Amino acid sequence: MPPLIAMRAAISSDAARAFAQGFYAAIAAGHNVRAAYAAGCDRMRLLGVGDADVPVLLER
Repeated sequence: MPPLIAMRAAISSDAARAFAQGFYAAIAAGHNVRAAYAAGCDRMRLLGVGDADVPVLLER
């Protein structure tokens, strides 16, 4: 099963945008999904948009 990123609850548009920016920037830089997930959560924290504890990475 490939990695899956899910949200435990609804998040704001600003939080979703911040996560996506961090995640896809890391993917574009050649990082794996686990590192990109962490980058997305870090970007949410850095921008102070909240909800950084809502995304979850599911992998086997």
